[in-house]
Amino acid sequence: MRDYAILQELTEIIGPSGFESKVQDYYAGVMHSMGLEISNDSVGNSYALLSGSPDLPKIMFAAHADTVGFMIKHIDDSGFIFTDDIGGWQTTDYRSHPNTEVSIINRKGMEIRGFFTNEEPLHNLSDAEMEESIIRRDLYIDIGVKDEEQTRKFVKEGDYAVFTPKFRQIGDSGTRIISTNLDDRLGLFILTRIADAIIGSRKKHGDIVFVSTVGEEVYSGFAGSAAATVQPDVAIVVDTDMSVDQIHSQALDNTFKELGRVMMGNGPVMQRGLGTHDKLFLIMENLADRKKVPYQIEVGDGCTDAVPIMSAFKGTRTLPLLIPCRNLHSPIETCLTNDIEKGIDLCTEACYEIVKKREEL
Repeated sequence: MRDYAILQELTEIIGPSGFESKVQDYYAGVMHSMGLEISNDSVGNSYALLSGSPDLPKIMFAAHADTVGFMIKHIDDSGFIFTDDIGGWQTTDYRSHPNTEVSIINRKGMEIRGFFTNEEPLHNLSDAEMEESIIRRDLYIDIGVKDEEQTRKFVKEGDYAVFTPKFRQIGDSGTRIISTNLDDRLGLFILTRIADAIIGSRKKHGDIVFVSTVGEEVYSGFAGSAAATVQPDVAIVVDTDMSVDQIHSQALDNTFKELGRVMMGNGPVMQRGLGTHDKLFLIMENLADRKKVPYQIEVGDGCTDAVPIMSAFKGTRTLPLLIPCRNLHSPIETCLTNDIEKGIDLCTEACYEIVKKREEL
């Protein structure tokens, strides 16, 4: 069974958008231990340089360090804590939040555990109320104190919270990973594995910069700052992607028509369209076919760091490469190790293929 200890450690670090520093410190430490040159910028992006031949294409791999989360915005008289989202459109599914454990980080760095819950206890709800979806403003965090004064001893407005991290590797030989924060700590893990594979191969390549970006979940465009700093010829963005196979089978046909057919177990996903340089896509597709690496194709939707990277520096040749994931932006994000390993293989081979095909880009 493959060692996913680094992935587990990455997923267990609390770091929503705007608060990624501990994630970046850990990532930099892993890359430094492999001999890569580490640097960072003023917005928080972390860079790990694997030096190569200066006359060959410079490649940038990018994955984002941040996760979705919540910001404390109100504490009521009873000490209940109300939140706003740290993240973009449709950050999380509020219907699933009641009874979900959360971790609040206060100004002192202390972690306070609590649970999302609803205003009314279960036994007080009518049959009609049981059929209703949760209203966002009625969802609060209970940390088990009796009033506002006690809550304020631990928590203030502007503190932040996340789903309490938990990592599980289950199934035959640990083939299924269920965890918080796979989006996109999985991408960072893949970057560490690609770097390790390239170092071990001793094949010829140009400079390769592995960037852990910040702020992706709030569409900040800080990946564009990274591209302007690195000035790559080619960039591959590694992220997770919504797998539609969690939807019950009777509804799948219409889902495929609307969203496409991205499913766990069918290999990594390459997007074509918005955020993708088409010549790079064709090189990657031909590479996957030749190497017999299974893959899936999806319409580019601009919901990764690819567009900011492509637009920031001379139209960088960019491609999103994504790992199918069930239950995105939830405490039970789920991926298959086979999809992960195939994504690592394809990205690693791409470094050498881009050298061979550089005149075609």
